[in-house]
This record gives sequence, structure tokens and C-alpha cells, in this order.
Amino acid sequence: MASGYLFIDGRDPDAIFQSGNAGIVTDLAHESSGVDLGSLYASGNSGITTGLKSKSGVDIGSLFALPSGSLPISGQTFLGTNSVAGGFSTSIINFNVNSSTWAVVGSTSDTSGSVPSGATSVKVTYTYVSGSTAGSVTNPMSSTTTLTSTTLDSYVHLSAAVSSPASANYSVNVEFMNSAGSVISNTTFTYFPQTSG
Repeated sequence: MASGYLFIDGRDPDAIFQSGNAGIVTDLAHESSGVDLGSLYASGNSGITTGLKSKSGVDIGSLFALPSGSLPISGQTFLGTNSVAGGFSTSIINFNVNSSTWAVVGSTSDTSGSVPSGATSVKVTYTYVSGSTAGSVTNPMSSTTTLTSTTLDSYVHLSAAVSSPASANYSVNVEFMNSAGSVISNTTFTYFPQTSG
């Protein structure tokens, strides 16, 4: 069921927020039911900048909660580190995962954690939002992929001449599913690779 609204990264609120009733009047009516979004999602602060404003002018990302299974990096922005060689600067930010752990690697604030209990598969979606250069994405988890002890590595790669620094803004969504195929964890965060001049 589509809400009739899209975040700046092109995703529907129905796919992100925890269902519930925040008791908030947003003046944004759900396309399917006509009900105010404030009566359909649970109260909280997702930490996501959605680009959708409520009646009070507040971004709805700060009004509604993510599902309880979201990773602790939900809503965070990770800035890329960069290396220089041969007149080019390169920035690569990775999201790695296996059957027990996940990790953000290549940022200025790398972090890691445990895979949600009961997760047997994962899907990772990269969405280019903005920037001077789109860069490239390598993602073996673009469709639902079974988790094993072997670490799967997805990443955004950005390279540019030192004389022309570049940056890109990617929304990254990670979904973990259980053995029945149900989503038990849905997390969205931002990668911001940037090259130096």
C-alpha cells in the first residue's frame, strides 16, 4: 500500500516508519485511506531527513519511529575518507555483512554491530540522491541474499582528479529478513563519499 508521498531518496513512508498512532495532525493524508499520516505511524524520531514537512513545518522524519528492529546507525550520515594517488583522489565507503555481524568501513566514523536475531537473509539498496558526481556502486546484495559465514561487501566508489574534488550523497537501506521472508529489521542511513583537492 503506497502512502502517496515519497522521501527525497524516492522511498515511501509506508516502507520505513513503524505502524501505530502518534496522535499528530500533519495535514498529510494517506493516499489509500485518506487518514492523516500522524494516525498511521508510531511516535518517535527516526533521525531521517525525508523532505516531507508536517503542518507545523517539521520534517516528518523527526515525528515518527522506525521499527524496533532497526540498526543503531539508522538516520546517521557517514562521511567518506579518501586517498590520493597519481593525481586522483578516491573515496570508498563499504557496508559489509555476514551471518553474525555488519560493519560500515571507509568512513570517518566506522562502526559495526550484530545482525538482528533471527535474520537469515539481507537486501541492501543504494539510491543516489545528489552530488557533483554519482560515482559507482558495487552491491552483491541488491536482491534478497542468504546470510552465511562469508562476508558480503557492498560499497560506493567515488574517484576524481585532485584538481576537481567531487562528492556524492547516497541513501542506503538495509533490510534483514527471517526464514519466512518477513522483514524484521529496516534501516536507512546516508553515505557521503568525498574526494579531496
